[in-house]
Formats: sequence, structure tokens, C-alpha cells
Amino acid sequence: MLPESLGELQSLQQLAIMQCKSLSGLPQSVVRLTSLRELRIIRCNVFQELPQRLGELRCLRQLEISGLWGQTRLPESMCGLTSLEELLIWDCPGIKSLPEGIKGLTSLWKLVVWDCPDLHRRCKRRKGGGLASHLPHPCSDPFLRVKATARCSARC
Repeated sequence: MLPESLGELQSLQQLAIMQCKSLSGLPQSVVRLTSLRELRIIRCNVFQELPQRLGELRCLRQLEISGLWGQTRLPESMCGLTSLEELLIWDCPGIKSLPEGIKGLTSLWKLVVWDCPDLHRRCKRRKGGGLASHLPHPCSDPFLRVKATARCSARC
């Protein structure tokens, strides 16, 4: 586990955590990184859960998670990421759905889902109101990409 003191780096704008094979999660103090604009967590195989209060990172513009095999869901609070423009989810086979409130992220213009079989299957079942039922463009195989023109005028 990373130290709780990570949250004291309040001017930090980019945080990339890569190939930390034994990292199971982030300290809750990460939500105090009020200037954070980019968060990447890549190939941390035993990583289990993003912080429940992730949505408090109001300046976060890009979230990329990749190779998090232990991650089974995304926190509902991420629907509070009002500045989020890009959400990239790669090789996270345990994630089965996105939070329902994600459709309220009006700044989101890029959503990429790759190599997440259950999430992709849900995407393909669009007729029944699956993953992409609230998104402006249908799913494409093997990517789900969404590019919407809506932009939030408030910026961090």
C-alpha cells in the first residue's frame, strides 16, 4: 500500500502507478490531491478497488486503468468526476459494468473499453438497455468509443 502521506502532495497534477505487482489499492488520502488531472494505474495485477470517494477529485480529466485483474467494479462516486474527459479501461476482465450515473459526466468525450469481456458483452446487448444504452453512439467491436461534443464550461 502507498503511504497515506500521498494525500499531502496537493500540487500533484499527474500520478502514474505502473507494474506494482503487490499493490492492492490506493490510500484513501488520494482524494485530497485536489490538483490531480491525470490518474493512471497500469498492470497492478492484485489491485482490488479504487477509493470509494474517487469522485472528490473534481479536477481529474483523465482516468486510465489497465491490467487490474482484481478490480471488479468502479465506485459510484466516480459519477462526481465533473471534469473527466477521458475514461480508458483496458484489460480489466473483472469489471462487468460502469456506474449508472456515468451518463451525467457531461465533460466526458472519450470512453475506451478494451479487453474487458463481460463489459464488452454487456455493451453488445444494447437493445436491452446495457452499458451503452445511455451513450450517444453504438458500440463498435472490439472498442467502445464515445465522442460527444458536450463540454463543461467550468474548468479546474
